[in-house]
Amino acid sequence: MQVKESTYLTVPWGINKGKEQTDIFLQELSMNQINNKKGRTKNFRTKYRQTLLAYVTVLCKKISVCVLSGYKRKAAKGSMTVEAAFVLPFCLYAMVNLMSIMELYRLQGNLSAAMHNTAKDMAVYAHSIENNSTALNATYAGIKTESELGEKYLDHSPVTGGAMGILWLQSRFLQEDECIDLVASYHVGPTFRLMGYSGFVMYNRTRTRAWTGYDNAGAAGNGRNEEQLVYITPSGSAYHLSKNCSYLKLSIQGVDKDIVGELRNKDGSIYYACDDCGNRDSSRVFVTDYGNRYHTTLQCSGLKRTIYLVPISQAQGRTPCSKCN
Repeated sequence: MQVKESTYLTVPWGINKGKEQTDIFLQELSMNQINNKKGRTKNFRTKYRQTLLAYVTVLCKKISVCVLSGYKRKAAKGSMTVEAAFVLPFCLYAMVNLMSIMELYRLQGNLSAAMHNTAKDMAVYAHSIENNSTALNATYAGIKTESELGEKYLDHSPVTGGAMGILWLQSRFLQEDECIDLVASYHVGPTFRLMGYSGFVMYNRTRTRAWTGYDNAGAAGNGRNEEQLVYITPSGSAYHLSKNCSYLKLSIQGVDKDIVGELRNKDGSIYYACDDCGNRDSSRVFVTDYGNRYHTTLQCSGLKRTIYLVPISQAQGRTPCSKCN
């Protein structure tokens, strides 16, 4: 059976053509399909590119926002770190200096206790000053106080110079009312020194009365009665039972020389010029409450009292004081 050639001319639209025309048509149809496919592919690629571009754009925006927010957070953390690094040394400095202040109070308390014990020991041995003149002096006070506190403690204390930095130059021994007056001055500095601030000077003071007087136990052992003791001055005309008598303790006042003639002492007497210094030229003079002389200088012997404690038998020719007897 032979196949008809017309079979090759059958098309979907019912158009019969020749073989050549059919081939041409098929080629054109194939080209159209390919072109349509290429067009669809191109459109798909264009849409894909647009979608991808939009997605990438959104993603970039999100990434930029995250990066910026992270940068801000990091910047905030960085600023806090700088602040902490700036403030922390000052906080540590304040804490250390607060502890230094507490150490200063502890040092002052310990030194006061040591000076109190030293003054008590010196008061007990004050009666032997004639036999041992070096017992009551600044050197003994310094050595005794240092032994109470310990040299190691003082060397590691805020005192500048350690144990050698405590000075006793202002101390007085048996000069006023037979008292021992210990005055310790020392320079203290901060733990961390600052430019322009080198510390300050502190003072501790302890005052106690020396154990002086006559030996009652010795007198009783000798089987004799002890005489009453009284106080006299070389130029005075009376004897006194108390060393604190107002005649013995001078109260010196400075006044203008122009008005000294109008002043009166507590006994109602006027003031005359001192025989030693009254003739000197001075616009200001010095008087006492119970004296009857005015003086032009504080160094005048008339303003000083040399007091002796003697048995009453040695005060013959003197009258009892009207103030303390």
